Amino acid sequence: MTRLILFVGTALLLTAGTVWAGPFEDAAAAYARGEYVTAFKIIQPLAAQGDVRAQFSLGPMYLNGHGVSQDSPKADKWFRLSVAQGNAKAQAHLGALYGSGQGVPHDYATARQWYEHAAVQGYASAQNNLGVLYRDGHGLPQEDVKA
Repeated sequence: MTRLILFVGTALLLTAGTVWAGPFEDAAAAYARGEYVTAFKIIQPLAAQGDVRAQFSLGPMYLNGHGVSQDSPKADKWFRLSVAQGNAKAQAHLGALYGSGQGVPHDYATARQWYEHAAVQGYASAQNNLGVLYRDGHGLPQEDVKA
């Protein structure tokens, strides 16, 4: 019994500083290495199971054709599933898509709405982009104070 306790205690000490990565972190590392197909194979099942990070990650993969064929409607689908879970980053990305017309109709009013949703949550990029819309008067009256 003493040996078992010593073994378990030693094992805990040896792993105390170890960070255990999960499948999403493995996929992110593969993506960072440019191994897009590998990243997609890991992320897709996670997204289908409702993982908000994975759902968001499929958006840019489909939008840019990384690991999959480029498919703007599928990118939009995965961004929206992530948005449905309150993901501010996904809201900001939808704002950017509508602001640029990439894969969706160019629509500053819709871009503003998505930026506002993300900005309220404190997402700095969305706050900046919303300010730019107000500064330049894109799709809304130009207002320096709001900008």
